[in-house]
Amino acid sequence: MKPYQDRDWLYQKYINEKLSCSQIATLCSAWHQTISYWLKKHDIKARGYGESNIGRICSLETRKKIGNAQKGKKGRPITDNEKLAASKRMTVYRAQFLEPKPYHSREWLYQKYVVEKLSCYKIAKLCEDYGERVWYWIEKFGLDTRGRSEAVKEHYRQNPEAAKINWANPEYVKKTLASFNIRPTRPEKIFDAMTPENICYTGDGSWWYMLPNGQHKNPDFKVKDQNKVIEIFGDYWHRDDDPQDLIDLYGAIGLGCLVIWEHEIYNNPEGVHSRAIQFTQS
Repeated sequence: MKPYQDRDWLYQKYINEKLSCSQIATLCSAWHQTISYWLKKHDIKARGYGESNIGRICSLETRKKIGNAQKGKKGRPITDNEKLAASKRMTVYRAQFLEPKPYHSREWLYQKYVVEKLSCYKIAKLCEDYGERVWYWIEKFGLDTRGRSEAVKEHYRQNPEAAKINWANPEYVKKTLASFNIRPTRPEKIFDAMTPENICYTGDGSWWYMLPNGQHKNPDFKVKDQNKVIEIFGDYWHRDDDPQDLIDLYGAIGLGCLVIWEHEIYNNPEGVHSRAIQFTQS
């Protein structure tokens, strides 16, 4: 579970400490879009773009001084020169923000983001602007946003060679797997303990296959010296998935696949053990 999935933690960082989505995302090694999604999910009211960027215009030290002065705490009040400098920076910022941009049109932004499925960063590049500003207008117009997983899939669909290049780079693979925080889940640990040694855990990224749909797949388990893999489906994350789809994809590249659901491991361990043994001997 990521810190931002906890409402109290996210409320403290975003509302009380007034950190931006980007700053919170940096703390959690996540995307700012992900933080924005969880703000909505937790029903935490988001700040306007101008309010969110006050911290970029005034230094942290200045903001502390302003806060202390307003609350009557001990500290030097902000000087007139500091107020004037901050006002000038705010004026420049507002002029840049209010300058008409193509993404200020809902129809144009809908075409680029929803129909053409361009990322907000690609749209920003078209407009010679920042991705955060485009993201603000995507949310302002109420467009259906894509999650990180869907965004990555769409990126590789539009750039099929990018996946091959990236995954051929050991440093990229190492960094990516580290960001996933890969480790055996609880059902995977239970399954690993109940099965013989010829069924090896490979969900740590030690084995990868290219499926016919262009997806790089890292199976949870592999049977030694056999072209067979075993996948553990979490009841929540795979609730909308049909196991047969994955079995067919593996079959197309000559691999047998057994799919076991999380609830089966908890509720019927003997049956799961029997199926796994039978799968390796068939």
